[in-house]
Amino acid sequence: MPNPATLVQFTRLFLPFPPVRVLTELPGRRLKVSEIFSIAHHNPPEVPSRPGPIPAEIDDEFSNIFNKDYCLGLDVMLETNWFSANNNALHRIFTDQSLHEEAIFFAETVKFKTSASDMSSVFSQEARLIWHMLGSCKLTTPSSTSTNGTMSANAEHEDISLKEVRARFDILEALLTNQTLDANPTRQLAYPVDLPDDQRVKLDFWEQLGEFVVHSDDSAPTGAADYALGRMRNVLMAQEVRDAIYSIAIARHLGNKVRGFPNALPTTVDQNPDSDLNKLHVAMSFISHECRSGSQQVIARICDMAMLSWTVSRSP
Repeated sequence: MPNPATLVQFTRLFLPFPPVRVLTELPGRRLKVSEIFSIAHHNPPEVPSRPGPIPAEIDDEFSNIFNKDYCLGLDVMLETNWFSANNNALHRIFTDQSLHEEAIFFAETVKFKTSASDMSSVFSQEARLIWHMLGSCKLTTPSSTSTNGTMSANAEHEDISLKEVRARFDILEALLTNQTLDANPTRQLAYPVDLPDDQRVKLDFWEQLGEFVVHSDDSAPTGAADYALGRMRNVLMAQEVRDAIYSIAIARHLGNKVRGFPNALPTTVDQNPDSDLNKLHVAMSFISHECRSGSQQVIARICDMAMLSWTVSRSP
């Protein structure tokens, strides 16, 4: 756990969000998500092709790893139960040849990795697999595809949970890669009017995150991006994943405005918790903490990817 001083600073991050004072425009370039898998300076290895079918016992090994270490984390990351419900994620992993081979390759890789130094070399491979497993919501299954390879009529009637998780995945990808979206996909979803308060709060968070990635290039001091961040802050509700995502958004927003981000930030010269620089330091510290002490492997690797994006997006 972070020390008490860090926790106090982190709490201050969620005080009323003032208008951003633009210090220097240093926007990060647009990225491909594949550029931010190389955690701990290791590129994920190429997945070898398999000449024959994958033995059932190896599938069972991966299933055990998936259910123990990843399934809940995928749900938590996008605040859904779609991945675990009806074995949706595992079914898509096993029915998509590319993802299936990648999953089995990872299971075989980690089988003999026991020490911390061993595991540090597979974080990049894990990050890539986690991202592709999150993206399994975008895959079609054989039952939803017609014989000529086009989407079946049933695809027009996807249940709301699948539409929702796909929208959140697209928003998260845009956040991590410095992309902007033309429209907020969560605004295309229709929900009952009598949702419980906790569900309504969750929807508000993701809707405002969607607004942020639509308007994040807005440099106006009191623009739509700042408004979305303020709304997000009001519905964090001490949820770890929201705290992490909000911190990633803060770092993206202020990192584009503070000289020296991410590796040569100025030293703080005052203790004003509302200063852009202090807020940026706190957000970055929290994300760094989550990378190694997060409650879920999925959150940890997403935070690793976010940290890497800061440097990669400012490299030639």
